[in-house]
Amino acid sequence: MTELKLMQLRHEIDTWKRMLGFMQEENVHLKNRLSDVLKDRFNKNLLDEVEFFQTNFIKEDEVIGLLKNEVAAIENIVKWDLITHENNLLIKKGIENVRNNIDAAERDFTKISIDFNKYLSENI
Repeated sequence: MTELKLMQLRHEIDTWKRMLGFMQEENVHLKNRLSDVLKDRFNKNLLDEVEFFQTNFIKEDEVIGLLKNEVAAIENIVKWDLITHENNLLIKKGIENVRNNIDAAERDFTKISIDFNKYLSENI
């Protein structure tokens, strides 16, 4: 891999880490909001929907953790300059896989966040 491509990959890794960090912080915020809503005379008949969101927030934590591990693995390869001609194709597939996984996670997270806020707007 050329030095310019390595620099681009380092930049992209940095972007992934910031994006995942934001998603993690926002997920904490959503879980805290859920907790606040439950403390304030919440309609107990809506607990099934609340449990749905709580379960999804927990799943998001798991996805974010897995993605952080994937990013860290690629970062270690780049950091220790372990990209050789033999594993270059494998690295490229790994990078593409992380890109796709982060894209899907971001879309899923945005949807659950929007759905949660819409749900709260309609039910509290």
